[in-house]
Amino acid sequence: MNGRRIRVRNDNDTAFYFSYLRAAPVNPSSRPLLASTVPLFPIRTSSAATITLPAGFSPATSRYAAFAFQNPNPSAVFRRNAMTL
Repeated sequence: MNGRRIRVRNDNDTAFYFSYLRAAPVNPSSRPLLASTVPLFPIRTSSAATITLPAGFSPATSRYAAFAFQNPNPSAVFRRNAMTL
């Protein structure tokens, strides 16, 4: 049932819910906003990805970015981080 839209209706109201695969936190952030965020992952998998950081991102400023990765498979995967500022 992962990735399905569920619609519930009664006489006066309609509610929608999207089911998703729950993630188990491995290394929670020390930032309160990120620690309380629930990541949602698409059903479609990718073997590679490129992420562009927002303009003005720098470890010296108060701006930050977060990335969440999920492996729904029982086997391990290789993840390589390459960051240039």
